[in-house]
This record gives sequence, structure tokens and C-alpha cells, in this order.
Amino acid sequence: CARRGRGHNSLDVVLTAMGAQTGKVIGYASRHKQCATCARAERTGKPTTSHDYRQIWSGSAKAMEPNIAVQLATEAKEDGAPFGVMIGDKDCTTIYHVRQEVDASVVH
Repeated sequence: CARRGRGHNSLDVVLTAMGAQTGKVIGYASRHKQCATCARAERTGKPTTSHDYRQIWSGSAKAMEPNIAVQLATEAKEDGAPFGVMIGDKDCTTIYHVRQEVDASVVH
């Protein structure tokens, strides 16, 4: 796996799990470094309105993608859906965590 020269500093990460046979979405999850509603209120100086406050990710931005992938693979496995192939951006960290925490036989 080649190492990229850029760091990960995204504020939001969203991943989707899709069925290989059907192409249908079987799961999705996201992680956020800040709440968009709270950030907008702070930026504009207006009070925060009542909203669906999303849990804020406190870890590193680089750890968000592997964490979501593990969650989706675990949920698929618990639901009895086979989770054997991951298609992604060749991020070695993500596939490593899925193999270590969910299923060592997952291929990338």
C-alpha cells in the first residue's frame, strides 16, 4: 500500500455499504468533527435553535473512515449479510481495522 503525502483533516465522513448483487444500500453511517447548526450559530452570532444535535467525533479525522467501516461490517455480519469485499480508496488503515475487528477474510 502506497502512502499518500496528504493528511486527513475532513470535518465529515460518510460511508455507504451496498449489496454486490443488488446494488442497494444496506447500511450507511457518518462521523462529524463539529455540528453544522452549532457552527453556523457561532459564526453568525445568533442563538442556536432547537435541532437534532449529532454526536461529535472526538478522535482524529484519519480514524473516522476505519471506524465507520468497522461499524458497517459489524452490522452487516450481525444481520446475516455476507460482507466479503470492500471497494474503496485503497486506504490500508480501513481494511486493516475491518480485518482485525470484524473478519480477517475480507478482501479489498
